[in-house]
Amino acid sequence: TAANAAQLHDAIQSAQTDAPLVITITQGFPITESTESLKIRNGRDITVKDNGTRITLDCKYRSQDKHKFFCVESGGKLTLQGKITLKGVNNGNNEQYALYVEKFGTAEIKNTVEITGFLNNGYGCVYIMGTLTMSGGKIAGNKARWGGGVYIESVGIFEMKGGSIESNQAENLGRAMYISGTFNWTGGTITGH
Repeated sequence: TAANAAQLHDAIQSAQTDAPLVITITQGFPITESTESLKIRNGRDITVKDNGTRITLDCKYRSQDKHKFFCVESGGKLTLQGKITLKGVNNGNNEQYALYVEKFGTAEIKNTVEITGFLNNGYGCVYIMGTLTMSGGKIAGNKARWGGGVYIESVGIFEMKGGSIESNQAENLGRAMYISGTFNWTGGTITGH
């Protein structure tokens, strides 16, 4: 279990290869400047879920550098499920990513997970270089320079099977998403594209 950002970070870092780990968030908390990115390393398979109630993680890190809150590194796997909300802030011209999936990393968004409120000058609030599956949840109310909700890099793969992408904005192209890579859409809804 994790009740604050430090405990969540420590739990993620304690994960062992070939041993799937489920982390239950017991209450909402902020993720601030004192917490480094929550990195899912090679060979780790981690699920982050709620405790049965809506849990909000306030992603409040403010920096002039690119920052990735949940970062799935090459060979890592992350599942976000249940009633988890990742809530961003207005970060002006800086880049902030709720979820960043590196090349050969995999992630899934399930159930009623929400990603909202990320306003910045980056490439979507969800950045895909590896593979992301969305079988549920919502990506809504975000704004970026390219791809307000999701940015799919040239080598990235986005499998959308459910959930919704809605009410996002972009300074340039792709209010819902910007597609340079592969987008397979078999379910879910996309509005405001």
